[in-house]
Amino acid sequence: MTISACRKYIEEQILSIADDCASVEAEQILIEVLQVSRTYLYAYPEREIQQESRCRIEELTKRRAAGEPLQYILGEAPFMGFEFIVRTGVLIPRRDTEVLVENALPYCRGKRVLDLCTGSGCIGISVALLGNPAVVALSDISPIALNVAGENAERHGISPVFYEGNFLKAIPANITFDVILSNPPYITSTEMETLPLDVRQYEPALALQAGSDGLEAYREILQDIDRVLVPGGYVFFEIGCAQGMAVSGLLQERGFSDIQVLQDYGGRDRVVFGRR
Repeated sequence: MTISACRKYIEEQILSIADDCASVEAEQILIEVLQVSRTYLYAYPEREIQQESRCRIEELTKRRAAGEPLQYILGEAPFMGFEFIVRTGVLIPRRDTEVLVENALPYCRGKRVLDLCTGSGCIGISVALLGNPAVVALSDISPIALNVAGENAERHGISPVFYEGNFLKAIPANITFDVILSNPPYITSTEMETLPLDVRQYEPALALQAGSDGLEAYREILQDIDRVLVPGGYVFFEIGCAQGMAVSGLLQERGFSDIQVLQDYGGRDRVVFGRR
């Protein structure tokens, strides 16, 4: 089978799950197995693929067609121009979350920064690489997530502090931060049932679901925030696209000021931040 024919075959097999991304994902599978560049795929479309590689391509294609996210299959996901290790049990980084990092960076220079609900560590590690903070800490309730975050920190030459526990309860007494960044669970119980198959069945519900209204995590974080966030410090939350007003209201109730709602690349509300 040629490269061109194989790419078409992969696309056909994964179209129902990958939809508009089928072509790109087919290329990624070929690049991974053949260990070539995207340019090579188009420069040599009639090159024959060896049997061993064809078997490996078939294996990865079947896994993707069954719904497994390609990022888990390949073991990596891009974020802020860096590659992060991902595996089952850790939320896959998404481009919309880059909006949080991009807008938080100016507030992080020389500051003590906490990435709460860190998952793969992509937010905090990106801030460490791009924002010149004084200290970065990564916290999560999941030991699986913290292990992956540790691998990513090592990969990128970062030495953060790690805390394991439930939201801000994980942070020891007398430890404070100037900036808290968080992509907490915010999907409602009803919305969970409507998520795409590859998200609903493979990504960790612990990192996604937050009760009947999707706001439970924000409420619990804000209950403890006065103990951990210094006066004048900032909190940045990723939110669901319909939660801007509700999360802004929760911040107002806790006495935050300068509250803003920011949009993602699709023009949807995606980040709320404010100053204590």
